[in-house]
Amino acid sequence: MSSVPATRDYQVETQQNRLHFSMPSAQEMDQLINFCKVMANAPFYQKLGAGGVMAIYLTAKEFNLPFMACLNGGLHTFDGKVTFSAQLINAMIVNAGHRVDVLHLDEHSCVINFRRCDRKDEGYTGMIYEYTIQQAQKAGYLKKTNWQTSPKDMLFSRCLTGGGRKHVPEVFVGVLVTGELVGDHSDSEIAPIMPINLAQSADLPPHSAELVEKKQIELVKCEGYEDFVYKHSIMNDIHDKPTRIYEFVLKSAEKSNMPEIKVINFAVKNEEEFLKKFQKWEQENYPETQSVTD
Repeated sequence: MSSVPATRDYQVETQQNRLHFSMPSAQEMDQLINFCKVMANAPFYQKLGAGGVMAIYLTAKEFNLPFMACLNGGLHTFDGKVTFSAQLINAMIVNAGHRVDVLHLDEHSCVINFRRCDRKDEGYTGMIYEYTIQQAQKAGYLKKTNWQTSPKDMLFSRCLTGGGRKHVPEVFVGVLVTGELVGDHSDSEIAPIMPINLAQSADLPPHSAELVEKKQIELVKCEGYEDFVYKHSIMNDIHDKPTRIYEFVLKSAEKSNMPEIKVINFAVKNEEEFLKKFQKWEQENYPETQSVTD
């Protein structure tokens, strides 16, 4: 992958923009909250919620990134944090003028040569970084579905972020990646905070930080959430109607007075018990057909 033209002035200007980021004014915040609520009503963004849309918007603004590109897959909300996709990180490194050359990539290892644009000293050849499937196994990644189905993509992602943090660290300030053990303990605890106006719009008492925090925790997707939803088709079908298993989730959420996300989080962590309950429910409500999980 070739680099794009860039100068040190561009890098300095980019860093200064991030350092001088300021929160919107009260009027802008009201407009932003209304905008995020409208976006969250769109089917594709409903699971993010208004708070998730806002967290992505503010993160994109701070990093000077295109908002819709970030909203449509460049940024994710995961476990209470805004995380960056490998594709977006790759683009950020290249747009800063650095080089990312993939020397080797297969299902066993990935090797990348990182080269800085501001290193002009003779003999400089960059830094070569390798990430192997053995390292992934040692870290416990191979138990995850995405590692089992797409090992090459996952090896590239870990190699890109692992080497990038070491050789072009300024690009990675505040950058969190799903599935990666980031820098230090404080980084791993970063979470977007729901503005008080948004809490009020959600019918929560004003200035109730404890209730806002509790609401946030309930709406955080656990690790493996997306894979579980895809695996069991917990979504609307082509006719925009809930699949049976999704109907079961919605009924369970309604019956227990819990958010849908919280029900699915329970299912992810207790898959066998969840499927048994679904099969029983399906047999009672759809006795004429065989369970989809049989």
